[in-house]
Amino acid sequence: MTQTMHQPRTAWNYIWQPAIVFIFLVTILNIFLFEEHLSNVAWAVGAGSLASSAYLVFAKPSAVSAHPLRLIVAYVLAIVCGMTTHYLGDTFLLAKLGYLWISVLAAFAVVVTILLMLWMKADHPPAVGMALVFVIDLKDYRTSVIVLSAITVLVILKLALGRWLRDLY
Repeated sequence: MTQTMHQPRTAWNYIWQPAIVFIFLVTILNIFLFEEHLSNVAWAVGAGSLASSAYLVFAKPSAVSAHPLRLIVAYVLAIVCGMTTHYLGDTFLLAKLGYLWISVLAAFAVVVTILLMLWMKADHPPAVGMALVFVIDLKDYRTSVIVLSAITVLVILKLALGRWLRDLY
C-alpha cells in the first residue's frame, strides 16, 4: 500500500491533478500535430495510449499499473514488439499483401507485448496501443522518441508530485 491510499483527498486534488493531465495532453497533442511525419494512426492511438497512462498516474496513482517502472518497461516493450513485428512483416512481404495481413501482424504484436508484460511483471495496459501504432504505421524513429519522452515526463511528474497525489476515486 502506498502513501496515497492513506492520505485524504481534498477538493484541491480534483483541481490540480486533472489540470496537470490537461497541460500534459495539450503539450503532447501539439507535438504530435506539429510532427508532419505522424499519421492519423499514430496521432489517435498514440495520443490515446498516453492519455490513458496520464489518467492512471493522476487519477489513480496508487494503482499497480501506475508505478513508474511499469510505465517505462511497458512502453519500451510495446515499441520494440511493434517495430520488430513491422520489420518482420516487411522482410517477409506480409504487409504488402494487404490490410488482412497488417491486422494479423498488429494483433500478433499486441499478444506478444501482453505476454512479455505479464512475464516481466510490468503490465501497463495503455502501452499496448503503441504496439499497434508501430506495426500499422511506422514511418521513422521520431515517434518512439516522442512517446518515450512523454512517458519520461509522466514518470518525472509522478515521482516529483508523488507525495501530494491522491486517488480521485
